[in-house]
Amino acid sequence: MKQQRVKRLVLSYLAVIMTLSLAFSVIIYAVTSTQLNRELPPDDHIK
Repeated sequence: MKQQRVKRLVLSYLAVIMTLSLAFSVIIYAVTSTQLNRELPPDDHIK
C-alpha cells in the first residue's frame, strides 16, 4: 500500500517537473525566435 502511494507521488512530481520544463522551453523558444527574426540595426550591416 505504501509503495503504491510513493510511486504515485513520484509520478505526479515528475509530471509537474516535466510540464514546467516544457512550458519554460516553449517560452524561451518563442522569445528567442522573435529576437532572431528582427532586422539588424543599420550600423551592424556594414560590419
